[in-house]
Amino acid sequence: MVMANKTRNVDFAAGSRDFSGSMGPKPQPLTVTQLVASIRHCLEGAFPFVWVEGEISNLHLHTSGHAYFTLKDSAAQLRAVMFRAVARAVRFCIEDGMRVVVYGRVSIYPPRGDMQLVVEQVEPLGAGALALAFEQLKQRLSREGLFDDARKRPIPRYPFRIGIVTSVAGAALQDMLRILLQRNPRAELWIADTPVQGDGAAEGIVSALRRLVQAVNVELIIVARGGGSLEDLWPFNDERVARAIAACPIPVVSGIGHESDFSIADFVADCRAATPTHAAVMASFEWATVANNLALLSQRLSIAARLRIESTRESIENVARLSLVPTRTIEMQRVSVDRLVDRLRTAMDGCLSAYRGKLRVKAELVQRSHPSLRIALWRSAVHVARTRLADQMQRRYQQRRDKLGMLLATLRAYSPLTTLERGYSITFSAERVIRSVIDTVVDQRLTTRVIDGDIESQVVAIQRHESDAT
Repeated sequence: MVMANKTRNVDFAAGSRDFSGSMGPKPQPLTVTQLVASIRHCLEGAFPFVWVEGEISNLHLHTSGHAYFTLKDSAAQLRAVMFRAVARAVRFCIEDGMRVVVYGRVSIYPPRGDMQLVVEQVEPLGAGALALAFEQLKQRLSREGLFDDARKRPIPRYPFRIGIVTSVAGAALQDMLRILLQRNPRAELWIADTPVQGDGAAEGIVSALRRLVQAVNVELIIVARGGGSLEDLWPFNDERVARAIAACPIPVVSGIGHESDFSIADFVADCRAATPTHAAVMASFEWATVANNLALLSQRLSIAARLRIESTRESIENVARLSLVPTRTIEMQRVSVDRLVDRLRTAMDGCLSAYRGKLRVKAELVQRSHPSLRIALWRSAVHVARTRLADQMQRRYQQRRDKLGMLLATLRAYSPLTTLERGYSITFSAERVIRSVIDTVVDQRLTTRVIDGDIESQVVAIQRHESDAT
């Protein structure tokens, strides 16, 4: 236990008793509330804030959100309370038996007169808070089966409609766009802009995934961001993000941070890429290579068909020369060969027509993905965002102004000057404010403060009301 090296003397003159043997008037006794308040004031003054190391036991998580537990070591124990706002900010789950270091202030709980430690911050002993929270969530989701390979879906081999969940302000997006469009210029890319670090980033990522699933018929989704510290990458370790990726009906590729960075989203995603650029490579294909392969296959099919026709004709001619079959039979075989040739040509025309239809569809996709259309959409989005920002700034300014007015009114209502304006006064000596006749003595010089100045006076006599004495 770390103790503040500070002591403070507290004067209990109003309720102290003289055991020196001298006889005097019976002192005014303290009430229990007064005594507990004095002890509380003494403790809080002597230990304003301390760091304490110990083991958690008797943990009770109240429905109100407060956490009550005992902090103990081998020789002593101390009650502790962590209020709801502080408990919600703790990233890991506290458990019985866990050794921790807490930061708080010593206080007294007046209704029971118990001493307790009001915890403002808690850190696990040994591993950092983020590392512990990461391992706890990883183990819990693993037990639920969210990391099992059996539930993961294969990545489409030739995706044309690709969704990207990331921040448009990050450098990772530009690298991914460059690689995706370089490998497949005919790809249709949908970007769901969202913050990828800081407060609200986890909710933004979940919302971006839902927008892509509900509004766009994409074939594959990339969830990505560039490198950063563990704190910067923490939104991808959020349980809400992990469950949203697991529940996504579309295959998800994660490309978060550098190759050495691992997040909960990487374990839940259908495929993990080492970096955002690697995710772009995994989610795309070389259009030029596919087009060359199609052209080569078409050429091979044409050559094979021509060779087959020539071979069939030669076979028929050989049979006609060597056979004693009448000429009519030979003519029938020639008709059959002509029919086969017609069927082959029809089949080739059908294949070519199908390929032409696919090419027309891809051409339409390329036309819809023209940069001018995308620039127009982005400009519209920027205008809407700028308008929303201006509205929010104006609303926030008005809220702060209204709050300041309320605080000024409250300050004026509780100001001692307001009390003096109503005709009251304050009397005090050089040491303290006079609250009772027992605080004064004859010939003592006093100062009385009224609204427009101070009045110096001297005590001539003291009269105590009988009703107050009892």
